[in-house]
Amino acid sequence: SLCLLDVDHFKQVNDRHGHHAGDDVLMSLGRLLRRRFRVEDLRGRWGGEEFIIAFKHEEKNLVKLALARIMEELKKHEFQGENGENFHVTFSAGLSSFPDEGSSLQELVKLADRRLY
Repeated sequence: SLCLLDVDHFKQVNDRHGHHAGDDVLMSLGRLLRRRFRVEDLRGRWGGEEFIIAFKHEEKNLVKLALARIMEELKKHEFQGENGENFHVTFSAGLSSFPDEGSSLQELVKLADRRLY
């Protein structure tokens, strides 16, 4: 399974709370993804506020459950803006699965991206 994950309203995080707070959000989410998924799950920053995760030999339904747990954990995390204000973030995710929904990486990424939005 392949997942594209996007921090919701990230531009607003930077505009309202500052770029350092936005950087903290991205680093915290990256650490959370590293801690909560298996070593064999490939993950990385896809660009901007997007991350990509490839789950080796994992069905989409199980990935959905894992992502829901991570969402709950992230929602509870309190971030602090540059002016001392506290805020929370969420993310959206799109999933695709090989071989049922695509036979190439490009097809899987394209479908996951469509489902993200």
